[in-house]
Amino acid sequence: MIRVEELDLGYGERLVLKGLNFQVAPGEFVGILGPNGSGKSTLLHTLSGLLPPREGRIIIRDEHLGNLSSRLRAQILAVVPQSSEVRFPFPCLEIVLMGRYPHRKRLGHHHRASPGAARHRGLRGRAPAGGDRPGPGPGPSDFAAG
Repeated sequence: MIRVEELDLGYGERLVLKGLNFQVAPGEFVGILGPNGSGKSTLLHTLSGLLPPREGRIIIRDEHLGNLSSRLRAQILAVVPQSSEVRFPFPCLEIVLMGRYPHRKRLGHHHRASPGAARHRGLRGRAPAGGDRPGPGPGPSDFAAG
């Protein structure tokens, strides 16, 4: 569960969102809609721990976001950008496995289910746009496959 209580967000002197309250239950999907400059990206940056809130609390799995280790935060939260440019010709499977990195044991290997997840999504062998392998580059839904 994600719970947001009395959240104020902003940059410098500019307050972007004030008094925001909501909760998201496990398995629930939520869309964030609004015009340009309304605070959508600011909220996502704050929920992912990249931008500290000015005021308020973010509770994830009954723990304050600031108390989560970066590894645990990476295991339970992910942000898929609207567009992403991969500058190296990584096969899509490698990109999926990069998203699995926080789930590895110390000095361990990728989880054995990761290649299966990529096969299930039909990503095996695909390369990002500009890569040296044939096939279309991955889209945002491909990055969420991990």
